[in-house]
Amino acid sequence: MKQKMAIGALLLIGMFTVSRTATAQENPSGEMPTHTGKGKVTEAVDTKKGAIFDIGGGITILLPQGLPVGSSRVLTLKKAPNRPKPTQIHKRFQRYGETVIFTGALGTAGKPIVLSMSVKKSPQKSGYKLVLAIEEAGLCSGENKKYNIGKGLCSVWRTVDAEYDASEKRVVAKLTSTGGHRLQFGWIPETE
Repeated sequence: MKQKMAIGALLLIGMFTVSRTATAQENPSGEMPTHTGKGKVTEAVDTKKGAIFDIGGGITILLPQGLPVGSSRVLTLKKAPNRPKPTQIHKRFQRYGETVIFTGALGTAGKPIVLSMSVKKSPQKSGYKLVLAIEEAGLCSGENKKYNIGKGLCSVWRTVDAEYDASEKRVVAKLTSTGGHRLQFGWIPETE
């Protein structure tokens, strides 16, 4: 019996060593890990290393090293089951591409989170600027009362500038904070 237990312990130690060695071989230089999925990625992110989530369709989010949220955080990036009404974001907002949900309500302390989406051609429109709309939980008042998101809060949107990277053929937005809800690329008039 003692001999069987000793053999079992050696096998477990060997499996642990092989597992650790395989991980080290996959990521020998400590590079940022990439997590992929079809329409959704949920992963614990080691904030010292950062991570890239790739949900397919050319949609990725880069979570930089050193996010100020502790040593690990479980986050999800996925395609949204429903899209916001354009007027919910801005009276003249026009959607562009997929709507996604990023569950982390994060502030980045300097290093931006980068959301990008591959595109076939330049999305530039005369008289409009490219933006990323970010949904956040806010106080319910006026028009947003009909967009209740729970816990007595309603959907509130803000926009940040986005840009077209012609060399990579992708739309990119750099975020210093996220709302923990939906994200939507689109256009608003340049003058607003």
